[in-house]
Order: sequence, then C-alpha cells, then structure tokens
Amino acid sequence: MRIRSLTTQTITMVTLGLTTAYLIGLFHYSRDRLDALIHLSLRTTAQTFAHVTHTVASSNTAWRFDIVNTLDEPHLRASLSGNPIFSDEPYRPPYDQIFREHIKRESHSNEMANGRISMVERPPVSASLHRDTVSEWFLHVLRTVYRLPVHLNVRMSVPLNSGGWLNIAYVIPEFPAELWSPSLTTVGVMTISIILISIWVVRRMLSPLDVFARAARRFASDIHAPPMPIRGAAEVREVAAVFNDMQDQVRSMIRSRTEMMGALSHDLRTPLSLIKLRTEALPSSDERTKLLSSISEMESIVSATLGLARQAFDLEDRQDIDLGALIQAICDDASDIGNDVTVMPLSGKIIIHGQPVALRRAFSNLIDNGLRYGHRVRAFLERTDDRISVRIKDDGPGIPDEEIKRVFEPFYRCDRSRSENTEGTGLGLSLAKTVIENHGGTVELNNEATSGLTVTVTLPR
Repeated sequence: MRIRSLTTQTITMVTLGLTTAYLIGLFHYSRDRLDALIHLSLRTTAQTFAHVTHTVASSNTAWRFDIVNTLDEPHLRASLSGNPIFSDEPYRPPYDQIFREHIKRESHSNEMANGRISMVERPPVSASLHRDTVSEWFLHVLRTVYRLPVHLNVRMSVPLNSGGWLNIAYVIPEFPAELWSPSLTTVGVMTISIILISIWVVRRMLSPLDVFARAARRFASDIHAPPMPIRGAAEVREVAAVFNDMQDQVRSMIRSRTEMMGALSHDLRTPLSLIKLRTEALPSSDERTKLLSSISEMESIVSATLGLARQAFDLEDRQDIDLGALIQAICDDASDIGNDVTVMPLSGKIIIHGQPVALRRAFSNLIDNGLRYGHRVRAFLERTDDRISVRIKDDGPGIPDEEIKRVFEPFYRCDRSRSENTEGTGLGLSLAKTVIENHGGTVELNNEATSGLTVTVTLPR
C-alpha cells in the first residue's frame, strides 16, 4: 500500500534512517568490543604461557612431570616431550603478530625466544549454521563479516635448557554476550525512544502544513476569513505573510470587479428609468407594450446583477438561523400566490450560522426556478451528524446532462430544453450557488429517472 501522507512518509524515512544508523553503530561497537576481548585474551594467554614455562624451566628436573600434570584444565593442556609437538606456523594478521609481541614482553630472560607458535581455529568459521539465540546469530554474523577468530586454539612448543620440549595449548573460551553486546532490552528501549522522538519532531515540523491547508479551505469558503497567525520558524512566518498578502490581493481584486459591476448596473438604472417614463408617455400600441416589456427585463437584469455583485463580496452579517422555518416561510409565500409548493419539515429546529437574507434569496431562486419550468415543487430536509441536506424537486422536463454544469454560469439559460417560458435573467442559479458556497456548502443538480429535476443543497451545521 502506497503511503500518501507526507507526515507518515517523513516519519517512516526518519525512523528507518535513525534505526538503521543505530543498528550499524551497534554492529561496529560490538565488533570492536569482541575484537578487544580477543586481544586481551591473547595477552592473558601469553602471560599464562610465560608463567608456566618459567615455573617448569626453573624447577627441578624430577618435579617437572608432576608440575605439568597439575595443569590439566579444560582450556589448558601441557606436556613434556623429547621433540616439539607443534611447528612454527604463522596465523593471519594481526593476531599472530600481536601474540608474538606479547610473548616477547612476558617471557622471563628470553626463555621462550626459540619457541614455536601455532594458532588454529576449532571449529572454523564455516561451522554449523544452527543458532539457538539471537546473540549466537549476531556473533556468527560478526565473525563471518569481520573474520574474527572462533575458538582460537593457541599452541606453543618451548625448548628447555636441560633438554626436551615443553608443549602448551590453550583454547580461548567463548565470551559471554554481556561482555561484548549491549542488552537487547536496552536496544529496544533506545529504538522505541528514537521512533517516538522522531514522530514528535516530524509532526512539529510539518504541523504548519495543516495550518496552511485549513487556512486555504477557510478562505475558499469565506472570502473574509481572518489572516493566518504569523508565528513559528522564519520560513513558516515568511510563507504565512505571503499567504496573507495573497488573501488581501484576492479580496481587493474581487472588490474592484464587483464594485465596477455594481457601479455599471447602478448607472444603468437612471437611463432605464428615463426610457421607461418616455415610453409610458407614448400612445398605446403593440410596440409600446414590447418596449415596456424589454425595459422591465433589463431592469430585472440590472437588479439581479446588483444582487450578485453584493453577494459576491459577502457583506451581510451572519447569525443563527432556523433553516427549517426559513424554507417553510418561502414555501408558504409561494403557496399564498397560488403555486403548488410543499415542504417536508423535520422535527425540532435546524439551526445554522449564516446570512438570513442571502440564504432566503438563494432558496427562493431555487424554488422559483422549479416553479418556472414545472407545476409542482416539493422540498425535503434531511439531517446528519454534521450536515444539513435540502432537496428541492420539481416535475419539469429536467436539464440535458451536458448543460447541468453550465447552468450555474452567470446569464446562461437553457430555456429551449426546459420550457417555452423564457422569463428570467440567467443569474438565479449562479447567485444561489455563490450564496451556498459562501456558507461552506454545495449545490448539485440531478435529473430524475422519469421527469423532473432535483436540486440538492448541503450545508454544514
């Protein structure tokens, strides 16, 4: 499964990197400790050989066999012979050279100067791969990678002044894991600590991204969203300042465009009023009636454009609203003038925080749109944990699928596919969508299977 969260990716990478580095460091640390123990064992072995040789060489010849027989221990063997049992065989560096240097330093009066040294491994590194514990596996890997001696058997034949040879063999025993490897409990605690610290650091470093995401979503639904707080690291403060500047520039641009559109629409009212007065003064005729109808349509467009301009900049104060009561009032007003409009209310109040005038205009436009192209409108309210849904269903001809997205564009109308009624400015759905989105909601249009159109409005509670 692909990890998409940047926080999870960063935590995973940091944790793996730190854990890998720690394990590699532990591996090298254990190798150095184990190698140091081997060097110490070689020194101890050289001291043991020197003491045994000096004891045997300085004792009475008749007592030498008794002295040698007392050295019968599991890791130490000694014997007397007429000829040397062991030959001088060099071992791989650096252990052979180190042991020979220890022999020279520990020898009494050069008693071991002519000794013959042989070092062998028993068993060899390639011995059975069967390992019963983690420590044994770890030890096997260390010895295989770094070619460390396994059960090193140090042997030496030393000539005696009175004749004959003293033969000594010592097998360096296995070192307990606690001497060269840290406790697995300690390793586990340190690894978990690294992971927890990494998670805390990464989440702290990436938390500004969540703040930016929330600020961007808030600004997308509310153009008057407050600026981001400027705090944190220097880079974070710089980005927050740039984001706030962007908000101001977008607000300024929208304000300029809406003010220009509102000014144009406002300025058109005066000449339209003059034209209407002069037209009304004309004698009654079909042309006069058509002119007055066109002027009324232009006034409707101007009024709708002014409303859209005001709503685009979201100037109305927000307050708690009973959405159910608001929609019921709109439907009652439509019914009072003879329209077939009903609402299926929910029990209890449905309180949202919004702009009552803007929401009333938006839902009125949606219900009027259904009545314009159909004969009957039904409104249904549904409530979930954090959302409110309002479905407005009409019995009209519906909207062609290819035009559903375009009907929210300002001044766009698909009257020919909806009905013969060509009244309207083409701004109703656009205004409704703007209002709903300013409240953090969504608007969807869906054609019914048989006939009619369903408008689904979803608002946060």
